[in-house]
Amino acid sequence: INTTLLSILAKEKNDVVPILEGIVSQAMTLLGGAGGKLHLVAPNQRELELVASTGMDRTVLPIGFRMAKGEGLAGKIWDRRKPEIVDHYKKWDNRIPEISDDFTAIVGVPMWVEDEVIGVVTVVDEIEHRKFTQNDVDILERFAQQAALVIHNARLNEAAQRRVRDMEIVNQIAEIIGKKLQTQEILDEVVHQLQQQLQCSDCTIFLLEQVTGEQALVAKATYGQYAAVINGAHYPINYGLVGRAFRNSIIEIIGDVMQDVDYVHSDDGSHATGSMLTAAIIVGGQPIGVLSAGHDEPYGFSESDKQLVAAITRHLGIAIERADGLELLQEINNQIIGTTEVYGTLERIANGACQLARASSCGIYLVDAAKTTIIDYVQVPHEILHPMPRVKQKVGLTYEVITTGKEIIIPVVAEDGRINQTLHEKVITTVTMPLLLGEEIIGAIHVNSSTKRTFTDTELALLRTLASQASTAIQKA
Repeated sequence: INTTLLSILAKEKNDVVPILEGIVSQAMTLLGGAGGKLHLVAPNQRELELVASTGMDRTVLPIGFRMAKGEGLAGKIWDRRKPEIVDHYKKWDNRIPEISDDFTAIVGVPMWVEDEVIGVVTVVDEIEHRKFTQNDVDILERFAQQAALVIHNARLNEAAQRRVRDMEIVNQIAEIIGKKLQTQEILDEVVHQLQQQLQCSDCTIFLLEQVTGEQALVAKATYGQYAAVINGAHYPINYGLVGRAFRNSIIEIIGDVMQDVDYVHSDDGSHATGSMLTAAIIVGGQPIGVLSAGHDEPYGFSESDKQLVAAITRHLGIAIERADGLELLQEINNQIIGTTEVYGTLERIANGACQLARASSCGIYLVDAAKTTIIDYVQVPHEILHPMPRVKQKVGLTYEVITTGKEIIIPVVAEDGRINQTLHEKVITTVTMPLLLGEEIIGAIHVNSSTKRTFTDTELALLRTLASQASTAIQKA
């Protein structure tokens, strides 16, 4: 048994698929059977999957065939966790009808790694040739014990190699999108690269947008077999598997979409999906879209695919935020330049800051040279009235920023004594930056969130750039 397994390993060098085929072939040879099958527990832990067979009609029982716990002999062995012998399979009550004509006698044993059954190996023959005995069970059990460890180690090795390969892919994609400045270029590149790496039928990026006054997930980029059908489609955020990933900010594999209550069938039957991998694209702790991949076959995605997509969506979120932010910053700057009066300039800057940081409100306060009097200010939106800074009293957050020139971020304003208590009901998180004109501090800009959140590095960098541009525009106005 050991010699047999070592010869398989030496030949296949930890390549899992040939190892599986070698194991089932050698199991058949050890018992002198006419055929054999190897089933492994599927990733969903609810089914056994046929991964290798020999001497069997693969048109009847194809590789990838799945059975539930208790179904067929292999399913029964998995369920009961002990060997089984069936002399007359054609007459056996628990038989699988499709294969009942292929053989009459069958023996099978569970494959263990520590206290977990990872699969089942079976050997078949014709009853006219032989009956399987307890001696056959003993031999097959010893073989299965060693074979299970070989499979386990080969899987670990394959997973390690895949992690290295995935990291190379992630770095490659990150480098490519890092050179792209336009959002659409980034989206197009990611779906193209990922569809090829996952070898799936299609890959799509949905982003949150307003469509006829309602929030919707819009297919902004897609690549693959069904690109013409998917591209430009839009769905409500409470719709389908993509909507579920967005609402719950999750990444998940849907092994068999037909068994999922949230799966929505194609209206025109233009494409049929077997499995999906969906991942929310997160920026600053909030979902901005979903990356979705589809596969024609059920269970077409692995856990390593999921890890790869998770890493790519992290890079994608940063890249989208950066590209969108730079485009928006340029647009805001153009608006500021075109405004010649002070209040209009302040208002455009404040609205721009809210957009750049996805904030709920913003206040800009200009001070005199002594930094004890507010000489001009704006708050947006106008219906939100925040308390005025207490610079005359020389206390509070604004006074500290305009006298020290420091940028201050407060995650929870209710826990900070510098914040006016009347602000606690309207603002949870705030960042305050000085407005600098050369070496002179001319005021401060407050950017607020009504929910607890973390401002991203990209948002803070964009706000700093805006604050710098704002000071020049304010002086000009």
